[in-house]
Amino acid sequence: AVKALGFDEFSFYWTANTESDPVQLVNVSNDLLKDYFAEQFYEQDLIVPYANTTTKPIYQSVLYEYAANAPFETPMSKMMRAIQNLNRSHGYYDYYNTFANAKNGNGNVMLSVTNRGCNSVRLRELVRGAESTLQVLCEAIDYVATRKFADSLIDTRIEYSTSVSINPRPLKVLD
Repeated sequence: AVKALGFDEFSFYWTANTESDPVQLVNVSNDLLKDYFAEQFYEQDLIVPYANTTTKPIYQSVLYEYAANAPFETPMSKMMRAIQNLNRSHGYYDYYNTFANAKNGNGNVMLSVTNRGCNSVRLRELVRGAESTLQVLCEAIDYVATRKFADSLIDTRIEYSTSVSINPRPLKVLD
């Protein structure tokens, strides 16, 4: 579904998931992920607190600009520049991130899409018109993973509600 929308690479994760493998639903460069986690960028990346507190979509470049325009140098602004430099060194110039409330009631989920070598302007062109489909796809992935693959994809120590209500639109997207 991601490829049909014009995106080559994606990542999907649950913000409340702390124990499971964070790269199971990811197809971006393994080298990028290895470097990202080795440098412990995950703990400092602004996308993490953003993903925990909102469901409003955002381009990663907006967060980079926010850090670059900070009125003074902070550990956070340095870290965001380092994350941006790491992404660029692997050919990733921007990501479009869409969020939804996790169907299990614990935190939010995030679907991030990109194309390697694609600049911010081109990515925004690709996203234009696909925003609602990406939102529905984010919800559908969460629904299917939560209901069918919780033991292998989600922290099983978290108690999940057995009664999940969902709009049928996400299932139609998967169809």
